[in-house]
Amino acid sequence: PSLISDMAKDHLKTGGKRFRALIALQAGSALELEARSVTYWAAAVELLHNATLVHDDLQDGDELRRGEPTVWRKYGKGQAINVGDLMLMVPYQILSCLDVEGEHLRQLFGRFSYRTIETVRGQSLEMTLRENLNFDRETYIQALRGKTGQLLALAVEGPLVLSDMEPQQAGKIASSFECLGIAFQIFDDIKDVYFDKGRGQIGNDLREGKISALTIAHLEACPKDRPALTRLLKKPFNDVSKDEVLFWKKRFTSSGASQACETWAHSFVEKASLGVHGCPLAPLMEQTIL
Repeated sequence: PSLISDMAKDHLKTGGKRFRALIALQAGSALELEARSVTYWAAAVELLHNATLVHDDLQDGDELRRGEPTVWRKYGKGQAINVGDLMLMVPYQILSCLDVEGEHLRQLFGRFSYRTIETVRGQSLEMTLRENLNFDRETYIQALRGKTGQLLALAVEGPLVLSDMEPQQAGKIASSFECLGIAFQIFDDIKDVYFDKGRGQIGNDLREGKISALTIAHLEACPKDRPALTRLLKKPFNDVSKDEVLFWKKRFTSSGASQACETWAHSFVEKASLGVHGCPLAPLMEQTIL
């Protein structure tokens, strides 16, 4: 249990390194499943997650992840695409090694494909938010539910299916973990401006022109700042100075945006907890959010 809590904190420090795999393994343990099948599932989910990170870094132009050069920066854009594509395909090879047959195997492949598709939808929607400078809260949440929430849900959905749980109920419980993913991403948005996430400097989301929980909450409190904030987000990455980042950091604090985002994130944590109430994964959820 303490390891789960530590990994949840590590998600905020390093972008979730191995967090989803550990969630899958702990879900399998909670459901008293055979270790081999759960390990295969965990590996498949972790490979998928890392594939999205490789492509995400390329799309955003990020040069560092977890304090190290990103794949595209180290090996070039073409090879980064190849690496990401490979890690999208290998999970299906891994899943073909599962010692399950018939309906269970069909469900596992189906859920893996479905949530992969939804992850891409979320990433695409986030890019649309950025391109259109759309600060709509609900659209932002839809993007997070896709790009971040689906992979957390997927981590536990496989073990639930393997446990012979009815498919609709398994999907419902797994989807509660989407809310946990949304909360983590909101906290991550806060961390980008207030702490170094291993990317060499704070405020990279602002430099990349991202629509974040902080920018949304700030403009809800101070709509008059929209023209100025829009101008900042339209600037090229290297044209945004450290002083500008620090200025907006102070503005987000004075407007109460950072506190509002924390409250917002905690509301999704509560939804996640309520969604698994009374089920075998309730202790896992509780340990994860401690």
